[in-house]
Amino acid sequence: MLPCTGNPTAWIATASLLASAALAACASAPPRASAPTQAVALLNADTGPIAALDEPAERGAKLAFAERAAAHARDPRVAAPPALRIHDTVSTRDGAARAAAAALAPAADGTPAACAGFGISDTDLALGGVPPFHAAGAPFLVLGATAPSLPYDCGTGTFLACYSDDAQARAAAEFAHGTLGRRTAIVFDSRSVFARTVSGFYRNRFRELGGDVVQEFDLAATPAVQLGAFLAESIGRVDLVYVACEPGDVVPCIAAVRSVMPQVPVVGADSFDSDDVMRTGTAPSNQRPTDRVWFTTHAWFGEGGTPEARAFAAAYQRAYGELPPNAFAALGYDSANIMMDAVARAAAAGRPGNHAVIRDAIATTRNHRGASGTIDFRKGPIPAKDVWVIEVTQSARRLAKRVEPQPAAP
Repeated sequence: MLPCTGNPTAWIATASLLASAALAACASAPPRASAPTQAVALLNADTGPIAALDEPAERGAKLAFAERAAAHARDPRVAAPPALRIHDTVSTRDGAARAAAAALAPAADGTPAACAGFGISDTDLALGGVPPFHAAGAPFLVLGATAPSLPYDCGTGTFLACYSDDAQARAAAEFAHGTLGRRTAIVFDSRSVFARTVSGFYRNRFRELGGDVVQEFDLAATPAVQLGAFLAESIGRVDLVYVACEPGDVVPCIAAVRSVMPQVPVVGADSFDSDDVMRTGTAPSNQRPTDRVWFTTHAWFGEGGTPEARAFAAAYQRAYGELPPNAFAALGYDSANIMMDAVARAAAAGRPGNHAVIRDAIATTRNHRGASGTIDFRKGPIPAKDVWVIEVTQSARRLAKRVEPQPAAP
């Protein structure tokens, strides 16, 4: 993967700098304009285990800002993007809180404090990074953290650009029960809010469908490297294993299952959506092609994907020389576009940078057809979106199923 440009802790870009640096298509942009008087913050893990999700998300966000800057250069009637300040959460809750504090203060070069924020692909990090924005009265658009309680735990002005864990867990349980078998083991991590939440929704839905949860294993008590010995008790008793873990445990968990159950299907949540899922072994000497693994995620760029997703993938490839490695790139792109629209609407209303006006502009976002699906907040801060079930066979991905949102009750 190509390295990201800019300072990882406080990357500040003006509109024309983005246009000239991020996209080759924008190489002929006019000279840089004066620095924007407004700024938004992207809280992003450039280091640590969440970086596998957040680095593509950051690239997607930069692409959106570059496209907006290029559009403004071509037509001044298009609002110029605000400054984008990127702050590294270092993949920890405390790091996310420090990143938020830095974002909400003016930068050393005089760039203003962020009037709004977006980003974060992990629930635990969101619980550290989003509340400071609520305390400051500034809205925050959560990029990929999926706990349905986040808008309430983090306070008014918190929105999700992604589906929530109940949606992806329901899709996983229904797919697994209908396609893979009726007896499941569950591996989860009680130390992770994300893992506890998504595994709980999966467990409940699998049982509602008449399935049997044969055994459960907590990574807090059974480290992934020792999991195989415990899973051996389930040989012949389960049809599949559902794994709810953080991205850093995906490879060792798959390897543990495969050490005792070479052919039993493994189903995971969106934490599986990184290049790590393509390798089963934990070291180069024992890596094998990943096979019979399924996971739920936010977007699909291949055959069967939406036109918006495939167009985004083509633009991402032009900008970075490779296709998006996961759906979080699309979430970064969509979140950035929604945030820029809200900031522009507040400015057009004569209230540039006003927290409440930007918050209301996000809340009134309707039918935003993005790379990760349609985002609409008319029914609240969590949009109803498609869930994509991806199969990994011989270390190659393919679309297994598209699960569309259930219609609201009359």
